[in-house]
Amino acid sequence: MKMKKMKGRKKVREPRFCFKTLSTDVDVLDDGYKWRKYGQKVVKNTQHPRSYYRCTQENCRVKKRVERLAEDPRMVEVCFVEMNNMEFIGVEE
Repeated sequence: MKMKKMKGRKKVREPRFCFKTLSTDVDVLDDGYKWRKYGQKVVKNTQHPRSYYRCTQENCRVKKRVERLAEDPRMVEVCFVEMNNMEFIGVEE
């Protein structure tokens, strides 16, 4: 997990929320928000790349990571990072 380093203090983990869902197309996951793809990375031991997205709302720092599971390519794992600025239906912080 990515850690933020604070001056003179312990590292603090960024808040994140992850879930798995069925998806036929990894680039079209409609969650009600608009995202801009800013990267893609080949992950070891899998043939499917991981995609990185940023929220397009002004002053929003939320990022989304989308990755197909190696064991079942129909399943997608979605992780939201720094989601304290957004409210997701059914998600409590």
